[in-house]
Amino acid sequence: MANVCDGAHTYGESDPNDALAVARAALREPYLPEARLEGTEREIRLLIDYRDDLVAERTRIIGRLRWHLNELDPGWTPRKRLERASA
Repeated sequence: MANVCDGAHTYGESDPNDALAVARAALREPYLPEARLEGTEREIRLLIDYRDDLVAERTRIIGRLRWHLNELDPGWTPRKRLERASA
């Protein structure tokens, strides 16, 4: 990639420049190997993705719960952190 980036007309690090350099390299070299995770690395990636989904779902549920509590009692001030013990 360094060779492709050196030939670019613009300098500096940016996502658009990097994407353009990768696209040009892919067009020039159609038989590049496909990047693939296998074995333990793949399992870890799947677990991390699943954890990210769970965290996002938890955040969504807490926001929805706070909204419903506010609808029921607009004067209620929620705690800064809503935890299992305090809930």
